[in-house]
Amino acid sequence: GDSTLPSGTEDEVLHGTLGTEWHMWRSALRPRTLLQFLFSKKGALLLLKVSRPGAYQFTFWLYLMPTGGKWEIWTDTIFWLGLFYCCWPMNVLLYAMNDYMDVTTDAVNPRKNGGWFGVQGTRTELRLVNVIAFLVNIPFLCVFASARGVWPIALWFSASFGINWAYNVWPKGSDKPPLDLLFPLGYLLSTLLGQILNAPDGMPFWSWLHAGLLILRVQVLTEIFDIVSDSSVGRVTSCVYLGMTNSTGLLALVLMLEFQVVTRALPICYCLIGFTFVSVLQFMALVSPSATQTSRNVLMGLVGVLYFASLVETWMREVYVTHREGLSFGVPHYHMET
Repeated sequence: GDSTLPSGTEDEVLHGTLGTEWHMWRSALRPRTLLQFLFSKKGALLLLKVSRPGAYQFTFWLYLMPTGGKWEIWTDTIFWLGLFYCCWPMNVLLYAMNDYMDVTTDAVNPRKNGGWFGVQGTRTELRLVNVIAFLVNIPFLCVFASARGVWPIALWFSASFGINWAYNVWPKGSDKPPLDLLFPLGYLLSTLLGQILNAPDGMPFWSWLHAGLLILRVQVLTEIFDIVSDSSVGRVTSCVYLGMTNSTGLLALVLMLEFQVVTRALPICYCLIGFTFVSVLQFMALVSPSATQTSRNVLMGLVGVLYFASLVETWMREVYVTHREGLSFGVPHYHMET
């Protein structure tokens, strides 16, 4: 059963028949309730699902970008703590807020039913997840602040939490085009954390641009997948507003810009070029009614293989931290003082 959770149905909570929202949050703050939830099978599984295990590969990539070629970090405990932090503690805090505010929308979204890229939970459960996620972040932030300075970490977390609040709570940019495409660029803070903890020399502008285009590509693609479910509950995202045809055109534009950066601005990396090119083919297969499911599955698998190959090659060849020879766009190299 669900005896470890505060009682009450979702409708009762939303209509206030069990008391105010503050009262419900006070219930979620009870240590006994939190511990029972944390050590229950359902609670532990929900804490994992909320963190979006399918997105770990994304934050993993962003965190590693500024560390390319720095072999010494592999023996640094802070590097490994930061890598783990970007996969679970950070993600569970950011996505718990998102899931709490989107309970109604997520309930009709089939993408959130598997647990790989989201979860369908009640607000009662997600209050507990939010509290635990916040508490779990504290020791990591304290260790990072002790190792790299209080102010860089305090400012980083403030920016991260603030952007997430603006996206999910107020002014809830997730439902206000085009803010729903701009606020996700806060994912770049994963790269900034990797820089603060491991690589103060930073990255050239074009590396940051490529990271931003990767984020934008994923956001647009996700919104395209969710057009039907979002529309069914009256949620207006940029892709709902644009419609399927214009949204696919927007995704094609982002992919074209990404391909231009990879081939013309970054140091040559054949796996990364292949990853971007096959991503374009995968997109074409997804929107083409004549494409077979087999071809789509093959392209998906190829994208996965090229993703890992690109991750290794870009890191070993220091692609994101090196200026391309012969390239002169007059853009400054971002440097972080230590």
